[in-house]
Amino acid sequence: MGKIIGGALVLVLLLGTLLGIGSYITYRNYGARTEIELNAKVTDNRQMLGKHSTQIGEMAQVTTMYKDDLVEVYTAAMTGRYGDDGSTAVMQWIKEQNPNMDSALYLRISQKIEANRDEFQNAQTQLIDQKQVYEKALATLWSGFWLDMAGYPKIDLASIKVISSTHANEAFEAGVDDGIQVRRQ
Repeated sequence: MGKIIGGALVLVLLLGTLLGIGSYITYRNYGARTEIELNAKVTDNRQMLGKHSTQIGEMAQVTTMYKDDLVEVYTAAMTGRYGDDGSTAVMQWIKEQNPNMDSALYLRISQKIEANRDEFQNAQTQLIDQKQVYEKALATLWSGFWLDMAGYPKIDLASIKVISSTHANEAFEAGVDDGIQVRRQ
C-alpha cells in the first residue's frame, strides 16, 4: 500500500513539475512574442503616420505646381491675345475662353487625407487591442504569475501611447466637446 501511495505521490509531483515547466515556457514565449509584436506595431504606426504626412505634402506640391503653371498659361494666353500693353481698341467683340482650375486635385487630396486618417485609426485601434490583451494577461492570476516569473513585462507599457489630437485631448480634459469650428470668423 505504501508503494502505491509513494508511486502516486511521485506521479503527482512529476505531473506538477511538467505542468509548471510547460506553463513557464508557454507564458515566457507569449510574453516575448507579445512584446515584439507591440514594438513592431508602434514602429508600423510611426512609419504610417510619416508616410501619410509626406504623401499629403507631396500632393499639395502638385496643386501648387498646377496653380503656377495655370498662371503661366493664363498670362501667356492674355498676352498673346491682347499683346504686352493689353487691348488698345475702343470697342472689342471677344468671346473669352480662359483656362480653368481643375478642382479634382483638391478633391483627390481631401479623399486621400480621409483614407489616410481611417487607415491610421484602424492601426491605432489594433495597437490598443494588442496592448489591452497583454495587460489583461499580466493581470490574470495564472498567466500573470508565469509572466512575472519569466520577468515580464520587459517593456514600459505606459510608453505605448495612442496618437490623438489637441481637440480630443482638450475635450477629454474639459469633459466637453463643442465641435470643430470649420470656418474662422
